[in-house]
Amino acid sequence: MLKTSSLTFQYTKDDPIFSFPNISLENQENLLVIGKSGIGKTTFLHLLAGLLQPVNGTILISDIDINTLSHSKLDAFIGVHIGLVFQKKYAIQNLNVFQNLEDRLLFSKKRINHKEIDVLLAQLGLLDFKKK
Repeated sequence: MLKTSSLTFQYTKDDPIFSFPNISLENQENLLVIGKSGIGKTTFLHLLAGLLQPVNGTILISDIDINTLSHSKLDAFIGVHIGLVFQKKYAIQNLNVFQNLEDRLLFSKKRINHKEIDVLLAQLGLLDFKKK
């Protein structure tokens, strides 16, 4: 479940204020975020992922207001509940795809199962890139 209410964000006091619509998604529902460059799509996703703090408003994920969590609790929450594919490469360049996935599991304190990683890569059509 994901809900936002009265969500706004501003990078600096001289920048424009982004205002985002209220959303309410139940489990298994999807949201398509589209629009021209510069209107705040990436900012909105970064807010939902807990990577940015809004100026105003709330973000509830599974009935938890992520903006009220301490940094350590937010990091743990993100590690367990949020997956985000960035526009730019944020993987550790010295590690291959498989090792980067292992690290994400390690950071989120999840059990590392090499067969499950292989299954995921196969489902995504990326198994041939495992060691790249």
